[in-house]
Amino acid sequence: CSALIDSGELDDAARAEAQAHRGAAYRASGEVTPALRDFEAALRVDENNAEALEGRAYILLASGQLDAAEVFVERLSETGENSASVHFIRGEIAQARGDLSAAIVSYDEALESDRNMAIAYARRGRTKQRADDVEGALADFDSALRLDSSLVDARAGRCWLSLRQERDLGRARTDARRR
Repeated sequence: CSALIDSGELDDAARAEAQAHRGAAYRASGEVTPALRDFEAALRVDENNAEALEGRAYILLASGQLDAAEVFVERLSETGENSASVHFIRGEIAQARGDLSAAIVSYDEALESDRNMAIAYARRGRTKQRADDVEGALADFDSALRLDSSLVDARAGRCWLSLRQERDLGRARTDARRR
């Protein structure tokens, strides 16, 4: 991406798209500062670039800036793109604020948009666990693991419930060791 972006051969729209892609790659590798720079550059050209809006929202969410993240989620929602991500991030914001009911509703909506979003099952499971819905939490952790057997959030959640609620030491040990 960098060579193409720096080449000067792209028109503004294509450069913005490339910067959003590169920003997503930076974010995925944990390089927040260059990710933010690329997302901002993409949004200066195209204020509705869904990938850049989503990336900014995730970074703000991770840094605890929930109100700021919410602004980007609403902008992303208005584009009509990435519906599952919109609902998922709303769930994460509600979870961080302690609004468990709203979080579950948002995770439900994310899963209505994408039944294969393993992380949404895992996070809904964690939320149900916090709400003392052990059966629902286990079902969600199991659903997440059927989709992605290495998903740490689901494995850790199921491990914890196996230890605390069911005293299923064998399954807890398996979940704890699996990578």
